[in-house]
Amino acid sequence: SDDYIWRVARKHGAPLLYRGIRSWAKDGLAERWLEFLNLIGPPALALAPPLRTCFLEADPRYAHVSSTLIRRRCAAAESVADLVPPSIADAVAKLYG
Repeated sequence: SDDYIWRVARKHGAPLLYRGIRSWAKDGLAERWLEFLNLIGPPALALAPPLRTCFLEADPRYAHVSSTLIRRRCAAAESVADLVPPSIADAVAKLYG
């Protein structure tokens, strides 16, 4: 969708947003900026109350994992079983491969 995430969330009745981050050091600045945009967007563009964002920080053992890494491996037909739960590795490979 080309719409703002807060609009999609509101359309589906979501009371808040969840964002997964690798670590505050890696993703913090960008995530805080997105949080700010999601806070000002609803009142400024839709006269609606803002949506709160909750952050889920990854286990430090997986801080090196990114969607870019997963997409690159899938494009190269390499396994992602060490990056995602084994039960979904084939589905992820099919989706991004």
